[in-house]
Amino acid sequence: MDIECAKCGEPWDSYGVHHHIDMTKQEARRFLAGEGCPACKFGQDTERVLPDGNLNRFLETLGDAWDE
Repeated sequence: MDIECAKCGEPWDSYGVHHHIDMTKQEARRFLAGEGCPACKFGQDTERVLPDGNLNRFLETLGDAWDE
């Protein structure tokens, strides 16, 4: 199950996030806090960030993507 980034909407595999396969421990912590992902460089790459963000979808997918 994927978790969509709160900033840019990029989908990330929940297992890879929680087990630090797809991102570092620090990146995962920031990602799960809604600060962005490596794809949007935590808000530094404004071209990838969606105009109204992706917070609602992030929260929906975060709630659905518990690590099996």
